[in-house]
Amino acid sequence: MRVTALILTCGLSFASAAQEMNFGVHVNPVITAPFLDGASQYDNRINVSKLRVGANIGVDANLVFRKWRLQTGANIMHKSVSFYQRTHNISSEAYTKDIVESISVEVPLLFAYKLATRNKKTYYHVYGVGGAAYEWNTINGISSKTGASGYNNASVELVNHNIIPVGQQSSWVNLVAGFNINAIIEGVGLVDYGITYHLPLSNAAGYSVATDVNAGINTINYRGTFYPRMSHINFKLCYYFLSLRDGGVKKYSKV
Repeated sequence: MRVTALILTCGLSFASAAQEMNFGVHVNPVITAPFLDGASQYDNRINVSKLRVGANIGVDANLVFRKWRLQTGANIMHKSVSFYQRTHNISSEAYTKDIVESISVEVPLLFAYKLATRNKKTYYHVYGVGGAAYEWNTINGISSKTGASGYNNASVELVNHNIIPVGQQSSWVNLVAGFNINAIIEGVGLVDYGITYHLPLSNAAGYSVATDVNAGINTINYRGTFYPRMSHINFKLCYYFLSLRDGGVKKYSKV
């Protein structure tokens, strides 16, 4: 209760000192860029996806202080990671691919500094952005694709395959860096777009993968326990439907 009261008090203090407040919504893509550290133990013949496309929807709030902005809100994201392997023989192969999908809720607290202002056909500001975000990540589903093919008595046979979650939910802090462009478009209003990279400081829940393949003269066993860091690149596209300034509503659509 004391922490909550302190956060509310600080928030009200920032709001009272702000020159302007903006409230918006965003719908935009994210690219999940998972990577592994020493916590994962796995056969390096099992490949992990480098980049996967997802989605981000949510709400945004900005407090503007001269050249600075304090940005917060809430993001609901669809993210995923995949694990896959192929076993080849002269005339056949066996493969497995597991796609783990998750839903994340992320609450950022970002500081943006105005780097430049331009006034051409569109009036806009360029901001450098940095800060942190807290993310809750929950496994939403696991889908697996497997197959084998062969002929002339040289077939590769998929004997066994499974993937088991090691923990159902996890949370972590992301470090965030990037840039935003805050633009005023006549007839539309105030929009925000840009790119930020979100780097987790800890690993997500784990996945244990096991595959056995009969390659004719021997059986190949693939084993791995993966604890990926679910970093992501956010391509922000936000529309601010309400802006408050000087005690009233600022109409950016009527520039």
